Amino acid sequence: MTIRATGKDRGLYDSSETGIHDGDPIRLAVHLGDRRRVFDLPDEIPVEVELDEWIAEGTRLELSYPTDGLRFRGNTNFKFQFSIAHDHILKTDPERHAAILLDRLPKAPQRTAVNPRHWSHWTEQWEGPRPRLFGAEIEGPLFDSWPPKRQIALLGQSPSADDATSILLPIARRAWRRNVDAAELEPFARMVAAREAEPGPGNTAVEALKEGIVGVLASPSFLLVNRGQGTAADRFATKLSYFLRGTIPEQRLRRAAQSGDLATLDSVRAEVSRQLVAGAADEFLREFPMAWLELDRINFMAPDPERYPLYTRKSLSEDMVSEVLRFFRHVVENNLPVTELLAADYTFLNADLAQVYGVDGIPQDSRLRKHTFTDGSRGGLLGMGAFLTLTADTLSTSPIHRAVFVLEKFLGIHPAPPPPNVEITEPDIRQAKTVKEVLATHVADPSCASCHQAIDPYGYAFENFGPTGAWRDAYSAHIAPRPPRQQLLEFEERDRLRVAQELPPADRPWELAPIPVDASAKFPNGPEYGDIADYREHLLSPENRERFVRCFIKKLLTYANGAEPSSSTSLDRIFERSARSGHRIVDTIAAVVDSSLFRDDLPQ
Repeated sequence: MTIRATGKDRGLYDSSETGIHDGDPIRLAVHLGDRRRVFDLPDEIPVEVELDEWIAEGTRLELSYPTDGLRFRGNTNFKFQFSIAHDHILKTDPERHAAILLDRLPKAPQRTAVNPRHWSHWTEQWEGPRPRLFGAEIEGPLFDSWPPKRQIALLGQSPSADDATSILLPIARRAWRRNVDAAELEPFARMVAAREAEPGPGNTAVEALKEGIVGVLASPSFLLVNRGQGTAADRFATKLSYFLRGTIPEQRLRRAAQSGDLATLDSVRAEVSRQLVAGAADEFLREFPMAWLELDRINFMAPDPERYPLYTRKSLSEDMVSEVLRFFRHVVENNLPVTELLAADYTFLNADLAQVYGVDGIPQDSRLRKHTFTDGSRGGLLGMGAFLTLTADTLSTSPIHRAVFVLEKFLGIHPAPPPPNVEITEPDIRQAKTVKEVLATHVADPSCASCHQAIDPYGYAFENFGPTGAWRDAYSAHIAPRPPRQQLLEFEERDRLRVAQELPPADRPWELAPIPVDASAKFPNGPEYGDIADYREHLLSPENRERFVRCFIKKLLTYANGAEPSSSTSLDRIFERSARSGHRIVDTIAAVVDSSLFRDDLPQ
């Protein structure tokens, strides 16, 4: 497949209008069913993009411009961006602007004719950043021989249904991840023979053998990790492969397990390191933090799009998740201590995240770059937008949500649920102004006090971070009803006109009534803290560092086994082996993999 294309007009319009950074290349995405290939296009220079792909007959092919920009106007629908052309032409070529209106307005419906800036008048004038396509050619199917080489490798040169057992045997051994006896494949061989015997021109040996392969891949031996099948070495190779790669073990790994080459901690550590270096463990580097931190829930209660428009219009949740994954990968690839995940004074930012975090000097593009903080307020997982947004509500924050997240995900403490005989009633917060005053109504209730006194202090420190993770020194309470959407759009239009006349934006009486944030608290039976910096220091005490490492070990085992381990003796042994390396993360992962809790058939 050859596509001739180029990037057009990057930087012609102001990036603050389009939402596309001048430092980002224009890209072309080629969609092949459920696969996507993305290419950077040079500016104004036609190039040929070539793909050599296997695609199934009937696959829908699509081309798109993958960008999180072009959603800055209206309700994020692209059509509203056409009005950018109006602003640009009015500013750069007033005569052309007047000529276009003279041509368009008499033809327009009355509802749009009264608004020269309406997007519908400027659809043909838009010149924003985009890929330009000149043409495409598709050649195929391409086969060096017939039957294709991969069919010959799978079925042989002249496959016959009589040879179904010998043909299916190597396929089943790989798919089922263990040694397979020929007798186990007799039902599949009978199915192949029955399929070939059916009348019809399409019932060839190849089609019949396909039926047998489908049967092998529909078997529970393929679909399930069956602890009762295969040898201990087979099961260990399978488990390690799914843990790191999310797929069946390669033959090299199975042979290593069967020969005893993975019987020691040093050999397991070498194998884990090899897969990380080779890029084979990318599945683990993505899926483990996603599962541990529940990053897939980041938009369960997404920030209000009207109050926090940048979050929706720039798909900030994707950047926030990418920040976590990039940071986790950095810690693993450099084999830093596990506690670096909490203790780090840095993260990885792009221009959009920097805008939320209030960081200046970040290059204006979408690339994630390492940035170090100096004030103690951010760095590591605790300062990331993913954690702060995931634990917030649409318009507000909840110290309880954030406290429970810290306790469960980082310290391995599961707060007790309310007693079953306690009636939970919502507190009367009509006179409350701050979050602390709201939660004070809980603490005043004797049935709630003991739990909230133990939980809430772990969440107050984050109150300086709003629902998107942006820093705030005060809460904003509504002191007037919020206008409907149409009126808000009218306010936005008036403000644009005021800015063009070098006037300040109009007042919005419904917006602000600042109430100072109080991010201080006292830990139960522990020290007080005044802000997030004090809080971080306490959370990094020797006792809490040990809690965090133990919690991380538990999360790894839960990810591997599907159940949280309960054997404290085995956990202590893993912790001790991890401590020998200073709790470096790759060594800790290897200690988990080499443990009885991982190697044994059942979690303990």
